[in-house]
Amino acid sequence: MSFMHDQLLDDHNIQLLKVIADLNHEALGIEVDFSLPSHHVIRVRAQIMAWRCRPLAIRRGGRKTSASRCCTGQVAKAPH
Repeated sequence: MSFMHDQLLDDHNIQLLKVIADLNHEALGIEVDFSLPSHHVIRVRAQIMAWRCRPLAIRRGGRKTSASRCCTGQVAKAPH
């Protein structure tokens, strides 16, 4: 899971959230918006976990963390 940002020609900033599978580098989710607040990121993660099984670990910024440690409680609070 990683975040990127860019600037459009009209000076608006956009943010990009990428969720990529480590094993086969499959793009599980890509979200682009002018703003990506935490509740939006949590909702995207919840959707991906609903489509696929819960991962054993999630890599954020090059660090691997336990999926249960970083996701427990957050998925249950995700807006639907």
